This record gives sequence, structure tokens and C-alpha cells, in this order.
Amino acid sequence: MSDSPWELLPTASNHADSLDGLYLFLTFIAGISFVLVIGAMFYFMVKYKKRSDNDKTSPLTHNGRLEFGWSAVPAVFLMVFFIWGERDFVRLSAPPADALDIRITGQKWYWTIEYPGRPVASTTTVEDGEIAPLLIVPKDVPVRLIMTSKDVLHSFYIPAFRVKKDVVPGRYSAVWFTAIEEGTFPVFCTEYCGD
Repeated sequence: MSDSPWELLPTASNHADSLDGLYLFLTFIAGISFVLVIGAMFYFMVKYKKRSDNDKTSPLTHNGRLEFGWSAVPAVFLMVFFIWGERDFVRLSAPPADALDIRITGQKWYWTIEYPGRPVASTTTVEDGEIAPLLIVPKDVPVRLIMTSKDVLHSFYIPAFRVKKDVVPGRYSAVWFTAIEEGTFPVFCTEYCGD
């Protein structure tokens, strides 16, 4: 975990830095926009406050430049967000041809993991009832997780890798990543997947 509440989690996969960059850029632009809009709102509330009953509102006129500006600037930022996000989405959707395939099956309260050429390994339940999935992947090797569910909707999530994918009964979903750091990283199911 991070030492500061203002820092993101440490990154451990090839996708994490780009996704974090997009998140921070979106947050920065949203923060600046919030300050500008709220600041302008308060400025105009004070400037045009009705001071007496004799005050009349001046006739409103059309301002094409202003209207173009407040439409064009957000449109440019939306295009930047879209292009950046679409580029990352495409990159995350297509694993390299040499990716190591690992099969994962979600079940109520645990995951079953099948490694290529190895017997099936399932996760264990720790004493307090939480699930402790053990997924072992090699460093600097692309890994594709091919996932399905036997019972209910699950959502496979590794925060340090910035990898999250819904796992649906009767369907296969896949996600890929390359671990760039060695370590132990928690795996979560981010759905209420029990009874």
C-alpha cells in the first residue's frame, strides 16, 4: 500500500503506468474545471447581485465566440480522453502471440487456477473466511488469463497490475498483463459472489 493517501498504489505491470497517467490527467482536468466553473459562478453571483428594486437586467445578447469556446475546449479534452483511453483499451485487448495462458474459474468464495502442463490448483480459505487466491506468474513474461465462472458473476481484480475483468457464467473472458515487479500482490473478487 501507499504511504500517502494522495499516492496511487505501486505499479507492478506493463499496463499500470499508462492507466495511472490517464487517471491522473482526468483527475487534474476535472479539478481545474471544477475550480473554474465554481469560481466563475461565485464571481458572477457577486458581480450581478441585485442591489435594489430599481435594478434592471440589461438585454442579453448572443456571444458566438464565448459559446464556441465553452463548447470547443471541452470537446478537445474529450477527444484527448477518448484517444488515450481507446489506445489503452486496444493494447489491453490484444495479448502478444507468445503469452502464457492460465485458466481461471470463479466459484463461490474461491478461484480455481490451471497452469499449462500442470495439475489443477485451487485457492485455499484462510481462517477468517476470506479467500487467498495464489496466482503465480513469471516476471517479464506476457500472461493471458482465460476466465469463466461455474456459478455466479465474479470480477477478477489485481490492483497493483491495474487488471480487472468480469467473469460471467457460461462465457469466457480474457485479460493479459506482464508482471514487471516481483512480489506478493492481493487478488480480489469485486462482486458479492456468494448467497
